[in-house]
Amino acid sequence: MLSITQLQPGIACIYNNKPYIVLESSHEKQGRGSGVQHVTMRCIFDGTTLQQNFKGNVSLDEAHIERTQGQFLYRDSDGMHCMDQTTYDQLTISPEFISQSLAFVPEGTIVDIIHFNGRPVSITPPIKVTVIIAHADPGIKGDRANAGTKAVELQTGATIQAPLFIKTGDAVIVDTRTGRYVERAKDKSIF
Repeated sequence: MLSITQLQPGIACIYNNKPYIVLESSHEKQGRGSGVQHVTMRCIFDGTTLQQNFKGNVSLDEAHIERTQGQFLYRDSDGMHCMDQTTYDQLTISPEFISQSLAFVPEGTIVDIIHFNGRPVSITPPIKVTVIIAHADPGIKGDRANAGTKAVELQTGATIQAPLFIKTGDAVIVDTRTGRYVERAKDKSIF
């Protein structure tokens, strides 16, 4: 059992019969009453975030999760397929457990796989990934209607906004948390 003060970032707990990972936590104590723990948590199953305030002597069960590294192989109607980096077993994560941030992750990327009760339930991608631009219309000099950006299609099929100078075949770095262009990749030799 976890007390409210043990709910710190990175701790996994069970809340409303679902496993969550604590992202942010702060403690507040006012006057004579018991303290309040303000917690932001992410559901391991579907990636949704929840902000919750826990008071006094509330306790939560600890979620026993295991983290392994795997290589993202491909995605199909069954979900995302990854290869465990230590056992070389192929794992499939169901579509309902796949977060939107994985739309920017190219095949071959090393990802973190979270196991709950012995089965893979979630994939956490790296914060930044390098992706090739599959299609980009030419930028028109002087076009400032869109703040100097244009829509480009990534090799993964996702679409992001990128600067006008980006062209088809360029390698760019994308932040998987926000789906935003970060910068042009310095070296395309990794592909």
